[in-house]
Amino acid sequence: MSLDKTDKSIIVSSDLINDPDCFFITGLPADGKPYSFGMHTNTGISGGTGPMGTIRSRVIDIPIPRSRKAQLFHLAGFLIKASFLLLSLIIFYLLPVQENRITVRLLLSALTLLAGGISTMIFYLIVKVKPKFFHAKHYPLVEKYRSKEYKRGPHPMFSTTPVGVISWLLRLLL
Repeated sequence: MSLDKTDKSIIVSSDLINDPDCFFITGLPADGKPYSFGMHTNTGISGGTGPMGTIRSRVIDIPIPRSRKAQLFHLAGFLIKASFLLLSLIIFYLLPVQENRITVRLLLSALTLLAGGISTMIFYLIVKVKPKFFHAKHYPLVEKYRSKEYKRGPHPMFSTTPVGVISWLLRLLL
C-alpha cells in the first residue's frame, strides 16, 4: 500500500479500485490482471413466489489489484490443484480396490484432493503470496460491501439454492 495515501477507511470506493499496490503480495505494484470478486445482494422478488417469481438483485464486480507475480503464482496454484484433481479421478476410476468398494475409492480420492490443497497452501507459504480463496474477502472494498449484506457470487441463485455450496466447493478446489 502506498504511504502517501490517507487511511483507506476514509477513501471513497472508486479510489480503492484504482489502488496501485498488489493486495496479495505486499510491496509490489498492481501491474497484473486484477482478481475479480463478484458480489450480490437480493432486493426482492418480482412476479410472485415459487417458480413463477424472479429474484431481483444488485450485482457488483470488485477488481482486487494484483501484481503479475501474484497472478503467476495463483495460476501455478491452480495448476497444482488441477493436477491433483486429475490424479484423484485416475485413482477413483483406475485403482484396483479389493471387492471394488466405492467407499474406499471415494476416501482415496478425497485424500488426494486434500493433499492437493495442502500442497498448494505450502506453495503459497513458500513464495509468500496470499491465497485468493481465503484473503480476497479481506480486501477493504469487499469488506465494505459485506457489511452492507452483499454476498459472494455473481447471482442470487448462488445464495438461495444448493448451487452456492457447489460453487463454493469448486472455488475451494480450483
